[in-house]
Amino acid sequence: MTRIRGPATALAACRALAARRVLTVLTALLALTALAAPAVVTAAAQGASAAPPRAVSEPTAPRGFVTLGSVDPTILQDIRYTTAHNFVGEPIDGYRQPVCILTRPAARALRTAQRTLLRKGYSLKVYDCYRPQRAVDHFVRWARDLTDERMKQEFYPRVDKPRLLADGYIAEKSGHSRGSTVDLTVVPLPAAKTRPYVPGEPLVPCYAPRPERFPDNSADMGTGYDCFDTLSHTGDPRVQGARRANRQLLESTLARVGFVNLPQEWWHFTHRPELFPGTYFDFPVSPAVPPRCPGGLTRRRDRGSTRPCPCPGPGPGGADRGVRRRVESACDRAPRNHTRYRRRNGPHARAPDAGAGLPLLQLRGSVPRSRGLAQELCRLR
Repeated sequence: MTRIRGPATALAACRALAARRVLTVLTALLALTALAAPAVVTAAAQGASAAPPRAVSEPTAPRGFVTLGSVDPTILQDIRYTTAHNFVGEPIDGYRQPVCILTRPAARALRTAQRTLLRKGYSLKVYDCYRPQRAVDHFVRWARDLTDERMKQEFYPRVDKPRLLADGYIAEKSGHSRGSTVDLTVVPLPAAKTRPYVPGEPLVPCYAPRPERFPDNSADMGTGYDCFDTLSHTGDPRVQGARRANRQLLESTLARVGFVNLPQEWWHFTHRPELFPGTYFDFPVSPAVPPRCPGGLTRRRDRGSTRPCPCPGPGPGGADRGVRRRVESACDRAPRNHTRYRRRNGPHARAPDAGAGLPLLQLRGSVPRSRGLAQELCRLR
């Protein structure tokens, strides 16, 4: 018997069939999505791992730090830790450029000391200034590696390497990282030329007689720089004569401008009071430090060439303006003074400092005006 469906019954059947078909399609789509999801997640993970890492910003010097060259360009710089000529035997972490960075008060105190020494025929020379914490960490890692003794013959021939940390030659914190400590010496003028260190060359103990040690144009202090030996103690009684006088000249000159010597190292001085007494910085050693004044470095033309010169103190009419102008014009003024000397004393007369071992200083204010020293200042700049 055949049942005759009415219009309502037929419409309901069509709707039920359509619903079943829609449900079937949705089920199939869900199954396909579940199968494809692991591949999508794997691809996303691979993409994330292949993405380049985000650039980490380097710490920068806070205000209060300056480059020593911007305060006094006449002070010699021989930054040893940018080279392989140090007790580690390789460039040290964090030293990107051979530049001296100090807190502003320490740099200005060195400028005052430099003026005193120039009158006596000497110049300061710095070996190390601000030292980032990463460099100190490099020293500690090296000290704990007892197999690396490549520079022992020169820098610590009489000290066993396991004793370097115990005896305080290497420490996990350094006053250099606070920015007011400097390692330096004095150099007789005119400064003799020095040669660079050649890795692998024969090493001579740092306490050997000066003619045998690695050549350095500094005054003889009895030992070389960074000599891990008791002979490096500032007041060691075995150091006598001219070498002791040289140490006393350095110590007394710096003491008058606020520096305190570390008794175990004749080259180590800290300016007091420190600007950052409890902070150990880790920004790299590079010239990118805040300018010494709002105008940065001024530039002027001397006889057709452009030279960087220190800027004046903050604001117009700063305290350093007069000194800056005299230093900037020293290279041009000295030849004119030499010509004037000949006019007064005859065409064949020689200036008092010409050919002399040390320049005769003729001062105006605090800036030397002799021809020989002025030319030396030009070369240093």
